[in-house]
Amino acid sequence: MYHNPVLLKESIIGLNINPNGIYVDATFGGGGHSTEILNNLNSSGRLIAFDQDQDAIENKILDKRVSLVKSNFKYLNNYLNYFQINKIDGLLADFGISSYQIDNEKRGFSTRFDSELGMRMNKSQKTDAISVLLFFLFTGPFIILYLNVPPEQPRERDYAYAASFYAFAIWVGLGVWALFDIGKTMKFESLKKTAIFTLGGSILILLV
Repeated sequence: MYHNPVLLKESIIGLNINPNGIYVDATFGGGGHSTEILNNLNSSGRLIAFDQDQDAIENKILDKRVSLVKSNFKYLNNYLNYFQINKIDGLLADFGISSYQIDNEKRGFSTRFDSELGMRMNKSQKTDAISVLLFFLFTGPFIILYLNVPPEQPRERDYAYAASFYAFAIWVGLGVWALFDIGKTMKFESLKKTAIFTLGGSILILLV
C-alpha cells in the first residue's frame, strides 16, 4: 500500500498552479501528488507523470489530461519533445523510495525480510543490488588498493596484491560452489549467477 504524500498541501501551494498550465510529476508512485495537481487544473490543463516502477504504473489515473510514462524522469526532455511540449509551468519530484517498496518483501529494499537484496526501482532492470555488492567484493580491493599504489612503493603493492588475491580466492570458492551446487544450498538466483560470472572474470583478470 502506498503512503499518503508528505507535505501535499505545501507542495501544491509551492507549485502555484495555473489551471490552464502544463505540469510534470517526475515521481508518480501512488498518484497522490498527481491527483491533487489534477484537482487544481481545468479541462485545458495537462499533466505528464513519470515512473519506471511497473507497480506504480498500475495506479494509473483514468483522466484524459494525464499522460503516464513508464520511464525514468531523466528522459524528461525526450518525452516532452515527443508530446510536442516546449514549456512547462511547474515540476514536482518526490525523491526517494516509498513505504510500499520498503514493505514489499519481493522488492528487496528492506533488511526486515529474508529476501533477495534487489533494490531496483525498475524491476525489469537486470542488475540488482546483490550482484553489484558481490562483484565489487572482488574488484574493490584490486581497483582501490593495487591499482592506486605507486610502483615506487613495492611493499605496499605487495600488501594490496595480497588483499586482491584473497578476494579472488573467495570468488573462486563461490564460483565452484555455484557451478556444482546450483539450486541446492545457494539460496538466491542472482548470487549463483554473479558467482559464476565473477569466477570467469576473476580468472580473466588474473591471466591479464
